[in-house]
Order: sequence, then C-alpha cells, then structure tokens
Amino acid sequence: MENKAQAKVGGKVRNRFLILKAEKQSRDGRSSATYQAISATTGISTSTLSKWANNTIQDYNRNVLGRLCDFFECDISDLFVYERNQTITG
Repeated sequence: MENKAQAKVGGKVRNRFLILKAEKQSRDGRSSATYQAISATTGISTSTLSKWANNTIQDYNRNVLGRLCDFFECDISDLFVYERNQTITG
C-alpha cells in the first residue's frame, strides 16, 4: 500500500472590482462607473482605482474599502474572492 502525502499550497485573494464596476455600469448606465466618476464620488484617486482594477493593490485601507462598498452598494465580502490552489498529492 502506497502512502501519499497531500498538501494544499496557498491561494490568492483577488478583488472583484472590475466585476462590481461592470455590474454598476449595467445597472446605472455606462458613465456611472468610469474611474473619473468613481473618483469624484468616493475621493479615491484614479491611480488607486487602477491598482484595484489590475489586482495590484498591496494594502487594503479601511476607508477605501468602506467608500468602495458604499459606491457599489455591496458588502465587504462582495469585494473579494479567495482562490485556492489545488491539492498536491505526492
């Protein structure tokens, strides 16, 4: 009988900014969720919004999180998804 070890190797937290942006545009009109419109409404810089869109944001500022939740009318759990890596058997 062969004894195999299994290990899960990490995962990644990804944000759903672009999905929420597209949903808002679909719901409220295309111009409702441009970077400029989001920035004007939330006070979040367009460069920070771009980092969110590219999933390159490094630090999650609680004020930014709150402003995004207010803008997208969502819960904080709607902003993120955790993608698990596959289980490795060896």
